[in-house]
Amino acid sequence: YTEGINTYRVKVISLKRKNADRLFKKLLKEQKIRRKDVIPLLFSPLMSGNMPVKNRILSGLKLIQNGESLFTNDEIQKMQAVLYAFANKLLNTAEMNEIREVIAMTKLGQMILEDGIERGIERGLEKGIQSLIETCKEFNLSKKETLIRIIDKFSLSEEKAQSSIDKYWK
Repeated sequence: YTEGINTYRVKVISLKRKNADRLFKKLLKEQKIRRKDVIPLLFSPLMSGNMPVKNRILSGLKLIQNGESLFTNDEIQKMQAVLYAFANKLLNTAEMNEIREVIAMTKLGQMILEDGIERGIERGLEKGIQSLIETCKEFNLSKKETLIRIIDKFSLSEEKAQSSIDKYWK
């Protein structure tokens, strides 16, 4: 396909001719993964074989986790994310819940959990500030008095407190 000065060529790669059963038999026998095994392992959910896709993903996650000495934490997280993306597309809800449990035990899962906690705290603070502003307004306090209370209660800068008042003072 040519578009302007760019020419795009599509090369079809079929993974259905590859057998995931043989791949996992070899990898599980060795109980470790090498760098050359990563790409086939990550694409194993798309290969043929009798092993259920869920089991391929679970086994892949275990093998990747066991490869900590070979890979950096960043590489491990990226590989886990690829398998998680395949799981999200190829598995039903019950199978996906099993995958989530395994992911939750990994560094990627811990990172996602910490991010969720951080977002929850931010939302909670935002709701608290909003409630304080609404309460101050109900008790006929001025914007200046409300500003002082927000700075005191939430340890915010004057600029952030003023921004909140501007946002929630209705």
